[in-house]
Amino acid sequence: MKVPVKLRYRLWFEHEGEYVLGSGVAVLLQRIRELGSLKKAAESLNIPYRGAWGRIRKAEEALGLPLVESSSDRQKGVSLTPEALRLLEAFRTLDELCRSDLLARVKEQGFDELDVSDVSH
Repeated sequence: MKVPVKLRYRLWFEHEGEYVLGSGVAVLLQRIRELGSLKKAAESLNIPYRGAWGRIRKAEEALGLPLVESSSDRQKGVSLTPEALRLLEAFRTLDELCRSDLLARVKEQGFDELDVSDVSH
């Protein structure tokens, strides 16, 4: 008999024991990159601007470096720093590798009683 379950895992980055980035902050950074605005990114994710800014600020404090930078021209909004872009790319790549490897290993181990079609966060 198949047991309908959802396999879940969480990947996150830490620096000196402090949380820096996980799937939530990664999605927020990606939206900032796409929309060029923290306010628009927060609205698109249905989270308060203050909460979004707090997440970014907490990650920046843990890392000791900025993740977003404002343009001198206020109308150009914000962009991700080169460090944030590298961090985001590393997270996305490792997240996909972990997800695909986990699915392959579940199948390899023959857990046929588990109805696992995807791995989610």
